[in-house]
Amino acid sequence: MKLSVLDYGVIDSGKNANIALKETCELAKFAEKLGYNRFWLAEHHNISAFSTSVPEILISYILANTKNIRVGSGGIMALHYSPYKIAEIINTLQTLYPNRVDIAFGNTLGSNKVHRALKSHFEKNDYEKVLKDIREYIEHKKNISVCPSIKEKPEFFLLSNSEKTYELSRKIDFKYTFGVFPYMPVDMYEEVKKIENVDMLACFVVVAETNELALEFAKCLDVWMLGKNEFNEFKTYPSVEEANKYILTENEKQKVLENRKRMIIGDVKSVKKQLDKYVSISNAKELLIIPLVPNIENRCKSLEILANMYINKNKMIKMRKIANFLLIEKNDDIYTISMTAELQDDIGTIGYIEFTDKEKLEFEDIILDLEASKTVMAILSPLAGTIVEKNEAAILKPTLLNSEKPEENWLVKLKDVDFSEFEKLEDE
Repeated sequence: MKLSVLDYGVIDSGKNANIALKETCELAKFAEKLGYNRFWLAEHHNISAFSTSVPEILISYILANTKNIRVGSGGIMALHYSPYKIAEIINTLQTLYPNRVDIAFGNTLGSNKVHRALKSHFEKNDYEKVLKDIREYIEHKKNISVCPSIKEKPEFFLLSNSEKTYELSRKIDFKYTFGVFPYMPVDMYEEVKKIENVDMLACFVVVAETNELALEFAKCLDVWMLGKNEFNEFKTYPSVEEANKYILTENEKQKVLENRKRMIIGDVKSVKKQLDKYVSISNAKELLIIPLVPNIENRCKSLEILANMYINKNKMIKMRKIANFLLIEKNDDIYTISMTAELQDDIGTIGYIEFTDKEKLEFEDIILDLEASKTVMAILSPLAGTIVEKNEAAILKPTLLNSEKPEENWLVKLKDVDFSEFEKLEDE
């Protein structure tokens, strides 16, 4: 089963759009390392907590900072814009990054306020003609050129949850993505049964290592999906603390219960069961995950859990970075720090070590002091985190740290590490 991501450029509590867009890029890079197939950007206007109002610019930004993952819109709201201009954007992206661009379209016009502000060119019944015009511009079937010209088209998708749009996708030969959206007051299991061939299934997924933690994260999505003030009740995406303090009316409690019928929430086992049911009913070839949970660390963890479910099965994801001649290996939530071979050679045979007494390390805190044949020095931590284990065997036998074997030469293991800080380190 292929996995992909639809990201909203979430601006978390205490952060701003500049940070959010950088975190979106970090999430894309992490998804690529985990083996995800695509990374899509949503288009949302006049929503303070989201930073993805112009996905076509963000697509170029993400493509420039990744190597292989496909990147696209999820989707461009085509009724707002000139088909000719959309064709120019598509061709430019495809020229810059051949065979890596996806373009998904939606037909939502948004609120009346957004519709008026964008001076939207079209109405809903124009959708088919708009899509055909875009394709004909790209295929040189109009009396005006689209520059740059392309030979290979990107992959085109329609994103919706209606039979009508599915039938349109077959008619114009676009792929089809069925969206399971919390705010749609229908039985999604019944709706997806009506679709003969779903290329990709999009779901809001709130997954964590325990059901209790997943339910905490889900509360943030619950209050967000109330959609008050055109989704501008919150200036940033609600934190767990804000969600826990939020007082729901009886009507809102009922709305939350209804919305939850169309969310995938739980621990690994529970989420796998729910997703597999949708996949079985829809015959979907790919899952498009919407990890709308607070904080980049939790979004990254969601992707990692799902990758272990479907891409890597029972194999844990490992990532390795280098900083100051130290090797840092991430395995699930544990970060193991050891010396590189270069540092081992430089310091010589180690005769004495003394670990720090601290349980928590800040950036560049001393991990240990050592005496070796070529030097006396302190090893500083490249990351802040909580020490879960020290290589105490090396206290009695310091030469273990000169070993080539990873199981012998490690220094400390950390947890509670800021993943974004780890991502900034140099790849091995």
